[in-house]
Amino acid sequence: MSDYYVKRSMTNASGERRRGGWQEHLPQSLDDDTVRRRVKTVLDQAAVHVENNFGDISKAEEEERESDALAAFQTPHLPAPLARLIAQSRRPTLLIKHVLAYHLVASPDLLLPPTMTELPRVVDHRPDRPRAASQALSHWRRLTAYLYPAPAADPAFLAHRNDCIEDQVDRFLGAFQPWLSSNPAADRRQNLIAIFHAAADVAYMLFSQPSAIEYDWAARPDGALVSLPGLHKLTDESGSPLPYAHVLLLPVVVSSF
Repeated sequence: MSDYYVKRSMTNASGERRRGGWQEHLPQSLDDDTVRRRVKTVLDQAAVHVENNFGDISKAEEEERESDALAAFQTPHLPAPLARLIAQSRRPTLLIKHVLAYHLVASPDLLLPPTMTELPRVVDHRPDRPRAASQALSHWRRLTAYLYPAPAADPAFLAHRNDCIEDQVDRFLGAFQPWLSSNPAADRRQNLIAIFHAAADVAYMLFSQPSAIEYDWAARPDGALVSLPGLHKLTDESGSPLPYAHVLLLPVVVSSF
């Protein structure tokens, strides 16, 4: 009888063998082209926004006056304080692209709810990081994406995110106001808000993928600036580390800025 019960548990009501089980309901892996296209679209939108609204204007006198506002947009990939770099730059729009791209893709606390950001941070800061952490996190991300409401279906989080995005956009436009072009778009604020919302959708897509996918900010050669980041797949669909990172998108690197 027990043997019959086991056999029946693997079939559906029609007696046909079940396919996939509960895991088929989890978010499934997207193909590389889809991931690449969606990420590239957001980065391209950011680059076009800067090109349409900012200019390579010399503002050496702005360094001290604007240093506090610009300091809020410092990134770990700049070789010196942003205020100093942009005041001395012949191509400040390249720095503005770098800053905007970084804050679009490297601000998970702004774009995703805490349920999706806190655990990876805890694991990454553990001195005794578990050996199978990448595999466990792969399953955890998919389970979390399945069991928790999607950000777009969480009204409380959406309201909070909308407020945070609008505040970030206003601070960004204020910090880089000295470099606005002579004829910026009248709807530049709404356009930038829309780009941040698109970046939030991409952040959720990457979170729910079985494979670990990360942005590449490493500049080559030394002294160069990554204006727009690349994209690497670091694990397979089971969460096992790949022998070599799989390049999905090459970074845009500039040697002179």
